[in-house]
Amino acid sequence: MKLAEVQIENFRCIRSLTWKLNKNLNVLVGENDAGKTAIIDSIHLVLGSVAQEQFSHLVEEDFRWGTNELRVTCKFDELGNDAKYFVEYLTYEGDNEKTPYLYVSMQSELTGNERWPISTKFLCGRPVKVKEIKEGKICFSANGGQFDFEVRQHLKATYLKPLRDAERELRARRGSRLSILINRLLKGTSKEEEIIKAIKDFEEVLDEGFSDAHGRVLRELINMLFQDDEAKIKLGLSSPQELKNILERLDLSFTDNRGLGYSNLLVIATELSLFDSGFKLLMVEEPEAHLHPQLQLKLARHLSALDSAQIILTTHSPNLASKFKISAITIVKNGDVFPMNSTKLTNDDKEFLERFLDVTKANLFFARGVFLVEGESEELLLPTIARLLNKDITDNGSSIVKVGSKAALRYANVFLRTDEKVLGIPVAILTDKDIVPIEMKEVHKKTNYNKEDVGEIKPINDGSVKTFISNYWTLEYDLALGDNKGNNLARELLQALYRLQGEEEYIKKGENLYNQMLTYFNNDYAKVASQLMYIFESTNTTKGDFSDLVRKGKPEMAQTLALILEETKPDNLAEKLPSYLTEAIAHVTFITPKPFTEEL
Repeated sequence: MKLAEVQIENFRCIRSLTWKLNKNLNVLVGENDAGKTAIIDSIHLVLGSVAQEQFSHLVEEDFRWGTNELRVTCKFDELGNDAKYFVEYLTYEGDNEKTPYLYVSMQSELTGNERWPISTKFLCGRPVKVKEIKEGKICFSANGGQFDFEVRQHLKATYLKPLRDAERELRARRGSRLSILINRLLKGTSKEEEIIKAIKDFEEVLDEGFSDAHGRVLRELINMLFQDDEAKIKLGLSSPQELKNILERLDLSFTDNRGLGYSNLLVIATELSLFDSGFKLLMVEEPEAHLHPQLQLKLARHLSALDSAQIILTTHSPNLASKFKISAITIVKNGDVFPMNSTKLTNDDKEFLERFLDVTKANLFFARGVFLVEGESEELLLPTIARLLNKDITDNGSSIVKVGSKAALRYANVFLRTDEKVLGIPVAILTDKDIVPIEMKEVHKKTNYNKEDVGEIKPINDGSVKTFISNYWTLEYDLALGDNKGNNLARELLQALYRLQGEEEYIKKGENLYNQMLTYFNNDYAKVASQLMYIFESTNTTKGDFSDLVRKGKPEMAQTLALILEETKPDNLAEKLPSYLTEAIAHVTFITPKPFTEEL
């Protein structure tokens, strides 16, 4: 039996959502307060938990603000042999209505009664529309009768909460998960009889030793109190007759003093070991708790390969998210779900991302905005530029993902939907025009330049996913040229070059060399930018009459240019930057950070 679909109305931050689950692994990702825990808790409230101490109930704060009704519906399919428990509750759908499904709905309302503030019913049947969307009310209602409490016990899930005490979970206590596991392994075997006999023999030895000395004194004292009655006492273990009682006194621990991370893994392993026939659903919040990256990867690999159970987990770890199959991931944002199975990702795209998606690129699943850039230069330079424009990328919760020159569309498809939902995460694809300016050939006297014209680029402009193409050529060329009217970063690029060479007066020298170039090329800014490209282009360029020009790598120049900009803070920086950069930054960053103040 599998949990096929969850419908939620008016629960916490969720207005209304429908989530179709995978049969095996389901990974909920997204920023804080997006609704991941609300989804897990809503399912937990409907199904309950196999752990006795995890009983959960509704509170008034679970109702979405301003509402007085809520509904959570779980739909099950592939019932198999489990259908026998739910015969009178089944709904038949599909061709000729022959396929059985099980619907379980929790419908609750605020009563206004101080003694019984919440009224809750568990109902069967497929929910039907009862009203149009109206604040405070649910729009769908289950159309079946009451769902019996005893029958619901067959739907209990295994739930591991985010702030779990792994060490406590492994300690001896009544109803411990460890005792249940070992009891299942030993119940009805010869080992069970051997253990009980050994305990009884142990009790007899204890009692004999106790009776000789301290027991005699204790009996005499008790007899004095009871006067005519002779007291009979015996030393022994409490309730030793049942194997379960014995096992509840066992701890599970590492002998080599492992930390919380390993204890957390041991808890998860214990719960997975308890799965047997029937409904098997494991819900884990933040399995990465206390685990270093390598252990996270091993856990991800194990969970991905597990086909004996259905798993729902939430995570804030890009490390974990990068190792799961793309189809297992669902982005949660603003109280709604956006499964990767409903994107424009092709099977080829998914295979590509599963090969090349690493921990840095997986940040895109958690970001409020995303820059998809071609190379390291943009990756190194954009944070500084945005911060100086008072549009800090970190403060906006945005991420920069380097995807190369040909993979941008594959990554962009993560955010392009095939359903009618709007994810609303702004994505900027930054790409070079790669059409060589005529000035490059004129300045460097090369008729057969090493870069070929690639023609017109087809931009992606679909909702919040937009393409920003360089104004003239490459990032470096556009930085040097600016608006082609004198507003540019050519002098700052030259200052970065001198700084990389260890020149102490790099600011002054960069200024002087820039002025020399302007004079040499008669204030032709495009030719000055073309001459500067000698620094970046290793073939088919010449330094001409400017002997101070040397070749440097694009990443180191970008990093040093960022330092120069931080140091000099040029006036009117926005006017000096290529317009496609400022437009991309404005598209992705929408929060203007407040200035820092030490006042409380």
